[in-house]
Amino acid sequence: MAAVAVSAGAALSAHDPNTIDIVAVALLSLSSFLTVSFMNVFNDLRDISTDRIAHPERPLVKGTISPEEGGWMIVGLLVSALILTLVPSILMGRWEPLAIFAFVLSLDLTYEAWFKCRGIWGNVNIGILTGTLFLFGASIFSITTLVILIGAMASLVNVGRELVKDVQDREGDRGSRRTLVMAGGERFTLFISHVFITLGILLSLSLPLVTRIHPLAFMTIIVANIIFMISIPISRDSPQRSQTMLKVGMACAMVGFILQASVG
Repeated sequence: MAAVAVSAGAALSAHDPNTIDIVAVALLSLSSFLTVSFMNVFNDLRDISTDRIAHPERPLVKGTISPEEGGWMIVGLLVSALILTLVPSILMGRWEPLAIFAFVLSLDLTYEAWFKCRGIWGNVNIGILTGTLFLFGASIFSITTLVILIGAMASLVNVGRELVKDVQDREGDRGSRRTLVMAGGERFTLFISHVFITLGILLSLSLPLVTRIHPLAFMTIIVANIIFMISIPISRDSPQRSQTMLKVGMACAMVGFILQASVG
């Protein structure tokens, strides 16, 4: 999904989609995939003890991958991602991709070192990382208003999803993290989650007011919004099902963004 978001951001920002530098976009997309993989492995290395309860199926918990192998893996992933960002930046003569790469890396490291145990601030951190993927793709050409709005929408909805995920993982997180659900309770956490999701929906409805958007793309985004709204009441009884629906909604919204890039 990260590589798709980067590609969509690039396509949405290009003045003429027919003249897009496919190689540059492909390199940035692969870089984003490797960067997200680095984040996931790094997170799993730090969460082995809590994952024994919350996610016992993960490779580091099962012993499929040793911590030492995981350490070498994150080094390889990070170096490869940096090289793949550096090459198109030099070829296109733009410094923005490197700046956003450094920003994303700093967000992830501060998340693991500090924000992860600071309740909602950790969720907001992850949300910003999600929205930045669109900006990362756009940075190879130009960061437009449309891309900024789409990145903000993605960030808001993903903060909501992360909060639902914290409700689902509350037993595994107990004793190692202080999430919002531990400080404010399940009902309050879901309420804040619903606020973020609703803000994301409302922001998407403003798209036709600030930019030209193709009707087919906008209708697809409306379908995604409906899925987001259905996930809200479901989260009270089944956070896991709600999370799945939010992911489906995000995938649907991504289709709308791709449609806008291709026919807009």
